Amino acid sequence: MRTLMVSLMALAVAAPAGAETLTDAMLQAVQTNQTLAEQKARLSDTREALPQAWAEAQPQVTLSAGANRSDVSHAGPSVPGTPADETWNAGANASQLLFSSGRIINTTRAARAEIRGAVADYDQTLQQLLLDVTSAYADVRQAQAVVSAQQTTEQNLSTL
Repeated sequence: MRTLMVSLMALAVAAPAGAETLTDAMLQAVQTNQTLAEQKARLSDTREALPQAWAEAQPQVTLSAGANRSDVSHAGPSVPGTPADETWNAGANASQLLFSSGRIINTTRAARAEIRGAVADYDQTLQQLLLDVTSAYADVRQAQAVVSAQQTTEQNLSTL
């Protein structure tokens, strides 16, 4: 009886109620499992490392602008109609990395390794989840078969 309760609780946690087949239970578990969702988000974040590593090799452009206005009157407060001195400036700077002594290649290799590690972590989490669901599903099916067999035995003994 204790095994039956543990199996039912495990299936209830692993797959929401209403799963008729193992495939349904697995699909529901994959869609609703928070740990798997977190691993997927972590994988998505890790995949951003490669474009960031390549960004250092791309051209860098910097733009700047400024404006200044001052009165030309030095004798006191400005008098209406006195011209004002206006200064406008703008600048653009572009640079391109020509030599990085292998730094970009190494950072892209490291980013690819991080991505492979995150994919492996996600796959391991998915496989563990599916194994847990399968075990719980099999335990529940076994418990149902045992209960059915016990009910049949009870009916057979009561007819004697």
